[in-house]
Amino acid sequence: MAIKHTIRTSDGETTEVSLTPIRAIRLLCIECLGFKVQEVPLCTSPLCPVFPFREGKSHSGRKGNPASITTALASRKRRPRTLDFALEATGTD
Repeated sequence: MAIKHTIRTSDGETTEVSLTPIRAIRLLCIECLGFKVQEVPLCTSPLCPVFPFREGKSHSGRKGNPASITTALASRKRRPRTLDFALEATGTD
């Protein structure tokens, strides 16, 4: 399931690329790290929602995955979405 999308390049220009969800995440990480591809595996933001997918593949269950963070997030109780929470998120009263 690839789609065509225009993205920003390291030189500030734009280019159209074919994106799959995993490739989009990979390119997001590259942009986030100042377009330094070699920095992606060294990312220091393990709480980022796309951290497990930063190298262009899922790392769930693989050696080297920050299991303690993954386990903590999985076992965390989700706060129920209330009307107050929804209004707070949209900025309306």
